[in-house]
Amino acid sequence: MAISTKTERSLVSHDEFETLSKTHQPALSEIDDGTLASLQKSIRDLRAKERTLVREIRRGISGRKDTRGGSFPGNAERPARRKQVFAGALKRLNGELTRRRAHEARQVMKASLEQALERKRKAPSKRFPVPGWTADGGMKVKENKRPRKVLDPANVGRASATTKVAQARKNARPTKKDRP
Repeated sequence: MAISTKTERSLVSHDEFETLSKTHQPALSEIDDGTLASLQKSIRDLRAKERTLVREIRRGISGRKDTRGGSFPGNAERPARRKQVFAGALKRLNGELTRRRAHEARQVMKASLEQALERKRKAPSKRFPVPGWTADGGMKVKENKRPRKVLDPANVGRASATTKVAQARKNARPTKKDRP
């Protein structure tokens, strides 16, 4: 869930909020690429600092490690919320960088397509001569090179019927058990 600007202001210091306010629109779209990269690095550092602090507090509360700041309150909720604020700002910055890169890629592609179209328009058109009327002998017969079948197609049914009759005769013979 997105965190409102009012909540951000209440969670961070004045200097941090000045940095965070640059990550919201319309100020975000007015920043140049160099400033955007440096802003991204500073926000990333602030998020890392809060993440480390939250881990330390949680480890101290669970008893796995001694707390580093003895006077610091034992609740990790506020630093966790601050970390979420910085993570949201970083997400907005990453989205803006992705949008700018995609826009730049579209502009490059558009320019290259316009150049290709211009080259195509400037190229001399190909004119082929009209073939006119030509004589043609028509289609030529191709000889079939496959060998003929050994069995005549008319005798296919007769051959299978012969096999059936032979099998029926064999099955009708008396077996050793049936003989006296």
